Amino acid sequence: MNWKVLFHILVFASLLSGHVYTAVSVHYTGLPAEAYSSQYYYINDAVSIFHGSYFASTQPVEIAPLYPLWLSTLMHMSPAFANFLECADENRQATGLEKEAICRSSDNLALYAQAVLGAVGIGLAWLAGWLASGRFMIAHLSAFVALVVDDYAFYNTQFRTESLVIPLFAGVNVCLAWLALRRERKGRTVAVAVGCGVMLGGLILTRPPYEYLLTILPCTALAHMMFQGRSRRREIAVAAACILISASLVVTPWIVRNYMARGFVGLTETYAPVILVQRINFNAMTWEQWTAAWLVWSFSQGRILATELFGSETVAPLIYFHPEHFETQRTGPELLAGVALRDQRGILAAHVWSDLPKHLVVSAPLAWRGLNKFRPSAWLYGITPIWGMILLVAIFVSLVRGTRQNRTVLLALTFCPIVLLAIHALVSVNVPRYNIGWVTPLSVAAALPIAWVIDGAWNRLRRWIPWTRSHPSEPPDTPPDRQP
Repeated sequence: MNWKVLFHILVFASLLSGHVYTAVSVHYTGLPAEAYSSQYYYINDAVSIFHGSYFASTQPVEIAPLYPLWLSTLMHMSPAFANFLECADENRQATGLEKEAICRSSDNLALYAQAVLGAVGIGLAWLAGWLASGRFMIAHLSAFVALVVDDYAFYNTQFRTESLVIPLFAGVNVCLAWLALRRERKGRTVAVAVGCGVMLGGLILTRPPYEYLLTILPCTALAHMMFQGRSRRREIAVAAACILISASLVVTPWIVRNYMARGFVGLTETYAPVILVQRINFNAMTWEQWTAAWLVWSFSQGRILATELFGSETVAPLIYFHPEHFETQRTGPELLAGVALRDQRGILAAHVWSDLPKHLVVSAPLAWRGLNKFRPSAWLYGITPIWGMILLVAIFVSLVRGTRQNRTVLLALTFCPIVLLAIHALVSVNVPRYNIGWVTPLSVAAALPIAWVIDGAWNRLRRWIPWTRSHPSEPPDTPPDRQP
């Protein structure tokens, strides 16, 4: 085997292994102590499916089916893991340490299985870097940045949908990037588009907001076709149709099940009203709170700075665990008091429409909140970077400085994440984990400038070494008019 090929294989394998090690040995801290954690929603449904093959969640919000099905599948594979989840569901009210002592989390098969899903996400970041450049160095750097960002390993240790979203959303983004490069082989184009649609259907069955992509992607393809030639229009139409049809085939059985069992057409009946009610509460923020939100949701020290500038009473509703947090206020729930379930969406939509300017203005800092993730313990002296700013600068530099291939792939990778960022800001409280799809474009956008710096330094070094050998007394940058 070629030594260069072996070297690249070893680097790639090391990156995947580093992710699995980080998830399994560094981040896992066991079950959450809070009984209201959203992780227990999925555990409750997984246990119900495991015992009766039906969804019987006692939670107020109906969740999408794929992640509980994933957990129940792991329960069938490992009796020890099944006992662990059953114990966690029964002892939900116990504290974190008590649950760990009772439920023996060391028998946690999901931790290893989900770490593998995260490794798939790292591998797809590698593939995205390769598509953007055709260079192994940029592919390795993309995977390395995805590893250092640490989102994948962090969320792989939790019983939340992000474990499935990581490979599925990264897969959709990479498929769109491949299609955007206009590959000439039609058979492969159809296969990739079908695969993209299947993964999109899986995303929709994992988290309902991804269903908006079923409408947005075909509309975007139609708009893009208007500026292309006839042959290219045909390619775009075929790819868009394959994505739409294959995604619909994946989602349709669940929609039919909902109609037959519950009498409504859709993915979930209660998810949208519950999530939108929480979002409407944020429309009560004042202009001082709107300004303070940019500081609070930028970096860990932003809360202290905002409190000094605006006061604790102004900042308190912006703090997640504070009793006065906007999400716990009653503005939204009061709208649905006594309203039948089938009428709740209409009532909420009418309320948003009547207050649309304020709703859009408030969505801006909520979108910024979704771009930023920071954990004070992860950085020296508690100083954390503004991740949203790093992301925007990296993408901007790569788009301006990059080649046409760089820009094409990066734009394709960024399209779906930016659409979901806007949607989550409009209809939800938009916490950072909802926007984990940004890891792939961030990885490529950061890898490109790093590679350019390395290339520049290497080229300068290559010019400098021969010069020093032939002119040992002159620096390599001496102007010609000053040379002897």
